[in-house]
Amino acid sequence: MYRREQWSELLRPILSMWYDCARQSGNIELTIKLLIEIMGSNVVQGKEERASLPDDLVTILKKSPLPSPESSPLTVDLPESSPLFNCNAVFWRSDVSIGEPAPFQLFIASPSDLSLSSLPITSLRIYFGEAHSHIIVSHTAKAQSSDDVKRVNVGHALLDEKMELNAEATLRWKMGQTQVFAGTVTSMVPNILKVSKVVFALKEGDWTIEIPIAVHPGPDSTFKPRLALAPPRWLSSLSGQPAKFISIYRTNSYITNVHSKRHGDLHQEQLSSASMQEQHSIQTTTTNNDEQEPKPIRNAPLQPSDDESKSSFKSWYQSRIFYFILSPAYHDISQRFDIAN
Repeated sequence: MYRREQWSELLRPILSMWYDCARQSGNIELTIKLLIEIMGSNVVQGKEERASLPDDLVTILKKSPLPSPESSPLTVDLPESSPLFNCNAVFWRSDVSIGEPAPFQLFIASPSDLSLSSLPITSLRIYFGEAHSHIIVSHTAKAQSSDDVKRVNVGHALLDEKMELNAEATLRWKMGQTQVFAGTVTSMVPNILKVSKVVFALKEGDWTIEIPIAVHPGPDSTFKPRLALAPPRWLSSLSGQPAKFISIYRTNSYITNVHSKRHGDLHQEQLSSASMQEQHSIQTTTTNNDEQEPKPIRNAPLQPSDDESKSSFKSWYQSRIFYFILSPAYHDISQRFDIAN
């Protein structure tokens, strides 16, 4: 409950005492989990003591052997605790069609009071669902940027295939630094696209640590970040300082809906007005947007008449069905119906 409600004053002594006991008792797995939780939360108040936490974790991983082969990878899942990174995703559009790329940006920010550049992050996996990851970003040993905001292009991912898209980036975060992972994702079936989670992989010595972090969960989640998430925004430019953003005022900007394509368009126009006993012209224009050849049906119901000489004509016209075939690939067909009323 203390974790879920973020009662820092009560949680601080409990976590500190628990961490000291785990370390002295030689429980390495519990020590690692508590140390990662302490880094994500504001438990340690001293600046120097807090700044040394990432180095303490690296030292433990280097010097401690695995308790058993099954200990790696060690998953540190802390859904009720403050995350090590603040993760927030935004989609540029609220709706896309099947097969249409949906641009997205994933913001991953480190704490403003702790540098995580010494953590040996080897990769991060981006999930658009719970089944499997769709984008794997591997660490590359390039010079770390000193900018507060960095942009990483991860390319295009096809959601319905189990193939994983691979990208590279410098997965080192300075104090308060934000990395924006930008790309597009496509679904070939109606769906709701959402970046569900990011899994960070750390490797040092014999240890492999996996840290899953939820990305902008729904209102019913118990997730409460230590730092407030920034309002939805879209990184538009890195030229000049500071970086330029576009505010996103759309509700639920962290999802986009994938809907079926419109199979065609129908436009009906009355070419002229008519009085009783006059000919009335109606023109119908249809457009086929599908790859198949449909056979649309058009009904032309008419008003009943007291004139028995015309009742057969009207009855025939009411039951008459007009068939016309639309060619595929955006072909337009116009038909004109002249009806004597």
